[in-house]
Amino acid sequence: MLPGDARARAVQRMLSRFHDTRLEPAVRALFPLVGRGDAAAALALIAERLAQFAALARPAPLLGGESLSLADCGYPVTFAWIDLLAGALGGAVAWPEALGGYRAALAAHPAVAAEMAAYRPAMAAWVAGRRTG
Repeated sequence: MLPGDARARAVQRMLSRFHDTRLEPAVRALFPLVGRGDAAAALALIAERLAQFAALARPAPLLGGESLSLADCGYPVTFAWIDLLAGALGGAVAWPEALGGYRAALAAHPAVAAEMAAYRPAMAAWVAGRRTG
């Protein structure tokens, strides 16, 4: 899942670490707010992180080119949580236009599509439980 070239491997790791240390923690902050709090500041931070990611990433169409790479691994689920949680919180996140093709390419990848088809119902059930619980 990593390219042979040292520079390309470093870029892949940087994009993966951006997910793990910048974007995902901002998304994680939304979970306790579902059904309980104002999420405007948290959603604004996510929009900022997405803009930063868009400035760093050069998908072609995925982060490693035509194939899934280490850098892509965390983004499909995180993107799905952003959409689901923002909606559950009555807000929205402004997605950078530059990420549109990347999101579509991720969603269309057979392995990602299969995993997300299994995962989305569990995500929706969790949100529904928080709203009623």
